[in-house]
Amino acid sequence: ACGLPLIVSNVGGLPEVAEYNFNGILCRPRDAKSYADAIIDLLADGEKRERMSANSIEKSQHFDIETSAKKTTELYNRLLVD
Repeated sequence: ACGLPLIVSNVGGLPEVAEYNFNGILCRPRDAKSYADAIIDLLADGEKRERMSANSIEKSQHFDIETSAKKTTELYNRLLVD
C-alpha cells in the first residue's frame, strides 16, 4: 500500500500478496543470499523497481479492510453451512 516492491519469503499467504515479478520477489525461506540477490536486483534496475512499486499500490486495493472483512465473513458462512 506504500508503493514499494516487496521482497518476501515464499511461504504461507505471502505469495498471495507479493506476486513474483509483478509487485515483488519471492525468496527461499531462510536463504539470506536469495534476499540479498533480490535487493541488489531491485537497486540495480530502477525501471523494474518503479513498475513493481506501481503494481504494489494496485495490488493493495484487493486487501483493504472492507474487502478482507467481507471475504472472511463469506468464508465463515460457507464453512458453517457445509
